[in-house]
Amino acid sequence: MRILTRVTLESIPDRVRTKSRKEARSKRRRPPDRLKSSPPEKLRPSGINRLRGKEIGEANKNRGKNTIECSDKQPSNVNFLLERVESTFVRNFTHSNHKKGRKILRQKTKKERHSIIFFTGFFSGCFVALLVATILRITSQELMKKQQGTFYMENIFPLYSLFGYITLHMLMYAANTYFWKRYRINYPFLFGFRPGTELDYREVFLLTTGHAVVALLCFSINLQLEMNPRNRNYKTATELVPLSLVVSFRSTLALTIDPHHNFNLFNLLNSWFPVQIVLLITFCPLNIIYRSSRFFFIRCLFRCICAPFFKVSLQDFFLADQLTSQFQAFRSFELYICYYGLGEHSRRQKKCQSRGSYNVQYFIVGIIPYWFRLAQCMRQFYEERDINRAFNGLNYLSTIVAMVFRTTFELKKGKSWKVLAVITSALAVLQNTFWDIVKDWGLLRRHSKNPYLRDKLIVQRKSVYFIAMVLDIVLRISWMQLVFEMDWSPLHKVAMMTVTSCLEIIRRGIWNFFRLENEHLNNVGKYRAFKSVPHPFSYYDEKNDKND
Repeated sequence: MRILTRVTLESIPDRVRTKSRKEARSKRRRPPDRLKSSPPEKLRPSGINRLRGKEIGEANKNRGKNTIECSDKQPSNVNFLLERVESTFVRNFTHSNHKKGRKILRQKTKKERHSIIFFTGFFSGCFVALLVATILRITSQELMKKQQGTFYMENIFPLYSLFGYITLHMLMYAANTYFWKRYRINYPFLFGFRPGTELDYREVFLLTTGHAVVALLCFSINLQLEMNPRNRNYKTATELVPLSLVVSFRSTLALTIDPHHNFNLFNLLNSWFPVQIVLLITFCPLNIIYRSSRFFFIRCLFRCICAPFFKVSLQDFFLADQLTSQFQAFRSFELYICYYGLGEHSRRQKKCQSRGSYNVQYFIVGIIPYWFRLAQCMRQFYEERDINRAFNGLNYLSTIVAMVFRTTFELKKGKSWKVLAVITSALAVLQNTFWDIVKDWGLLRRHSKNPYLRDKLIVQRKSVYFIAMVLDIVLRISWMQLVFEMDWSPLHKVAMMTVTSCLEIIRRGIWNFFRLENEHLNNVGKYRAFKSVPHPFSYYDEKNDKND
């Protein structure tokens, strides 16, 4: 046995025996707990440098070397062409003035002005304060329970509702521009705005709040003068305050202070004089109050009026659709002309509604916006030969017929007129609602990826589209309560009509967002995302349009 053990140990090499002995000794000396809990050794900086060197070496040996060489190559030909184009532009357009040429070629971004934000907040605070003061004034004096309250609601309130409609529509457009920009809908390109001159939502909101403050301030002044017992002898002067929205405050206040002033002067201040003042500001060639935007609006409005004679573009029929929601504003403006132009304010009478010419114009004025849109559909059908344009024109024709019967029932009453008004209004509501949701918004597609919506959606939440469809239907039907003559005892009839008109403007604001969203998706999906190659330089005079 000893001989066998000795042979076995002698057959093992000395190196292996020494290693096994060292491992056994280390296990005896090191306890097992310490072996398990020992922290890992830290990697030294020298080790990191060695690893980096190996990695760089492997990259240089293999495909990494080719990749680095490709990334380091400079597009010399492209740079040469850029320098050549720049030198050609500077030589031909700026008379070799390199500094001026580079300034023109540099991409321009629209600067944000802190004054816009400041005055927007200031006007918003003034508007809220005036609104609260006006409401408290009406409720404390119980104006609606007095005899003068009926006269005030039927004559003065419609005059101010004209400015309320405009303010609300501007507010909805400001919200539209905000959400279009948020969801990256390229509305400046779709509307054809000149680059850098489109109004941002901050600027639109500034104009909205400024207009609202001026209108509400005049309304508060008129209400204060009307309810003050000291001004009973000067009631005529108090009713001239709405006229001061277009003329000036100074003349009205001067008449209020001076009781011996000759009121025959205001026979000259008929309805056409304030219109001329408004037109003078609108067509003012000076670079004030967003000149480029004013001129763009004038061009679109002119093409709407002459719809059958001009090719219809997106901005033209979009503006015409906005005007269809402002038909009550057109009628308020007609009352404005009659009340001040024919001298009804001096006699404090409400004879405008009893005039035959006024009633005829009442029909025509309500139809004018829908006629603009109908004429545009006829023009589009003539050019494109698309049957959808003809069907869209039939929708506006049915709305015109419903408007005629509804207005006739409003003026003449009678059961037969009521039945005709209900039938035609119901048909018009059904047709227009279907066209809004299916054609204008492109929704209710059965076989789309998104059930009952469309394949491509910009808003991630699908519930937003269903809520918008429900709101469109409800706000369309809200007009039917005027035909059924529902009794809303807390509100006057004129006030209820104003509320319904405001709901229509809100519906139009909702329609605007989804209509332009659908147009944006169709424009991109059908590869119509550009009309011309955009130039990298500004092609308009920056000095003349710096305030635009």
